[in-house]
Formats: sequence, structure tokens, C-alpha cells
Amino acid sequence: MKRVIVEHLRNSGYTITLIDSVGVEQAAVSQTIDVMRAGSEIIVQGAFRAEGWGGRTDILRRVDIPSDLGAWSYEVIDTKLARETKGGTVLQLCLYSDFVASVQGIMPEFAYVVAPWSDYEPQRFRTNDYAAYYRHVKGGLNQALAGAPNSEDYPDPKEHCEICRWRLGCEARRRHDDHLCLVAGITKAHINELNRQNVLTTALSRRRRACRH
Repeated sequence: MKRVIVEHLRNSGYTITLIDSVGVEQAAVSQTIDVMRAGSEIIVQGAFRAEGWGGRTDILRRVDIPSDLGAWSYEVIDTKLARETKGGTVLQLCLYSDFVASVQGIMPEFAYVVAPWSDYEPQRFRTNDYAAYYRHVKGGLNQALAGAPNSEDYPDPKEHCEICRWRLGCEARRRHDDHLCLVAGITKAHINELNRQNVLTTALSRRRRACRH
């Protein structure tokens, strides 16, 4: 999807700059800042790190709004396959816009989602409309992480998994652990109930069913 949008922008006459790397290593972050300062029209896969958070934006588009960069600044465009933009996506846009603000000195006024059914027409979201809720959620997450620095969250499957770059590692972990989510049709409620009965793997689940027969 992102590749299609980028090609559409290129065919529309925009100059494209790709941050060609994986992850948010310092080299990619520095390159992103350099091309923002240079005023590149479209930046693909921008890399950012700020206050312990990191991420990569799908697309940054230059707009004619002055900032610390000069007579321009950037706004975030995210590409999604879903037909409905969910709250998590808007929070993600706020985080990415926060990253951009840390470089250019001003918060982007708008952020956008482009979906495949939209004929490249972006959905526009005013970042200030969601800023208070975004700060509340982010603050809660920071507090939770600070309160349990040695804890490890298990990679339970979520809706976001299908677009997450770490999904293969999480899937491998669940298969290695023989996690109950591998049972066809099982729900989170079923998994929680089985866990309360000390049934933690699909092997134990099969053994429990066999004993009942």
C-alpha cells in the first residue's frame, strides 16, 4: 500500500527521499533530520527517537508553514489497509507528529491517513483535537513502564500484529511456547479461563480434553 502511494506522489511530480534502513538506529535518525533540514519534498520511512520512544513514519510531506527548519515544515501521512480509521491509528499519528515537532520546533497542525479505497484522497485529522487524550495515554504508558522496569509483556496477538514489523518474531515466540492462541477459534476469554485452570499450552489443552473423554 505504501509503495503505491509513494509511486502516486512521484507521478504527481514530487521529489521522493527514502530513508533506506530498518529500525531506528542513530544513522537513520540523523539522516532523517538532515533531509528535513534540507527541505526534501517527500520523505519516506523517516526515523525518529525522542524521550525513550521511537518509530518510523510512512510519509512526511513538506508544507509551506515556517518552523525551526526554515520557511517550511512537515506533516505526517500514514497509509492503512483498513476501511475504517481506528483510535489507535489516530494516537499513532499523534506520536509521529510529536516526533516531527521535536525536530522542527512546531507541532504539525494536521496528520493524514490514506486508505486504498480513497482514490488517494487523505483523511485529515487536526492534531490539536486529540492532543489531550494522546498526552494522557502516553503519560499512562510511561508511568506503567517506569513502575515495572524488569517486567516483560508477552506478545499476545492483537489487531495491530498484521502490520507490525516484529510480528514474525512474536509468532515464532508463541509457536515455541505452544501458546493457546494457536488453537483455532479460541478467544481471549477462553485463554484467560484456561490459564486460571493452569492450562497454558495447546498440549495441555488437548490432554485435558482427552481426559474428559
